[in-house]
Amino acid sequence: MALNGSEIIARALKRHGVENFFYIMGGPMMSAELETMGQDIRGVDVRHEQAAALMAHAYARLRNVPGICMAASGPGVTNLVTGIAHAWADCTPVIALGGSSPYGMSGQGGFQEIDQVDDDGTLHQMVRTGL
Repeated sequence: MALNGSEIIARALKRHGVENFFYIMGGPMMSAELETMGQDIRGVDVRHEQAAALMAHAYARLRNVPGICMAASGPGVTNLVTGIAHAWADCTPVIALGGSSPYGMSGQGGFQEIDQVDDDGTLHQMVRTGL
């Protein structure tokens, strides 16, 4: 049986012992968020993506485990940057997952389409450093 990307994400998080994640519900990531909660991983819904990233950072520092945050796409993903940068500066493991516009619509102005990895050099460097 083939798995979709949302199921792969949820099962991988569960397999690695993730108990909580911080997110803002959004269309491009809704399936991943629901699948993750379906794996009995507690989702903490926030009012702004920046809060999700900062909460993941604090959780990681307090629990000594990677913090997980999720955002919808485009501008939502860029709203994670402050929390990701803070975690990076503190050498704290935070895994940030974000959706995107459909790959087939790349370069055609799809919903909230931006180049989330190459948007600016700092974010790109952090993403590369985290891999």
